[in-house]
Amino acid sequence: MGVVSIKPSSFTDGGGLIDDVDATLTDIRYVMYDYDGKADEPVPVAKTVWDVDGEEQTVMYSVGGSGDFQPNDTGLALESLRSRSNLTKTSKYAMFIMSLIAAGFPEPSMDDNDISCLNGTKVHLLRKAVEYKGISKKEGKDSNVLLVSKLISMPGEGVSAAKGKGKGKAKGKAAAAPDGLEDLVVGEIQTLLINADGTLTKKDMLTALLKADAIKPAKAAALKMANDDGWLSGRGEWSVADNTLTMG
Repeated sequence: MGVVSIKPSSFTDGGGLIDDVDATLTDIRYVMYDYDGKADEPVPVAKTVWDVDGEEQTVMYSVGGSGDFQPNDTGLALESLRSRSNLTKTSKYAMFIMSLIAAGFPEPSMDDNDISCLNGTKVHLLRKAVEYKGISKKEGKDSNVLLVSKLISMPGEGVSAAKGKGKGKAKGKAAAAPDGLEDLVVGEIQTLLINADGTLTKKDMLTALLKADAIKPAKAAALKMANDDGWLSGRGEWSVADNTLTMG
């Protein structure tokens, strides 16, 4: 058995009634769930707990069949039970994760072995109807899924600059970044560029930065900063072209 990736780039084709609210994710873990007796047997789901105006709301996201995946001992990682090892894009959990990425959460900051890395994320949630093309809809099957429409702040951050009235991603220095973080991120990227002989793709930079011990205390905020194209392009320590950083 292996740990299943939760990153949208690895997905393959193949609860709750809250809607249109700002919410903070306070807990997420994988559990086996029988939908209050409606399912023939328990199946793996991602159980999410949200703080909505001080009230706790729980939403379950379907992951797959009971023979495909199971939670690990901690419930913070998902294990495959057969050769199939990737989530399908038609699962509601995959849709939720993809909507989170589309809203601006940097994929490299996700940890396949510890989904609690998402705890503390504040978003706006909207319920959307989905169509399962090529799949016969089962009687009573819920065709709605609660998705992220806006990323308000990352884990460990205060109110993000993205919460302002302007549309689109904030440019320049991250407003909610901890003191000294910008200098730390710049230094780490410069070191990576030096070690790569002065040229590094943005993807490889983010992957290497994810593993840097120096940013661990504020990993999510650091990765969000490094993933911001406006911030990267505005620095004088390097130039950016075609998603590639060049020293000088």
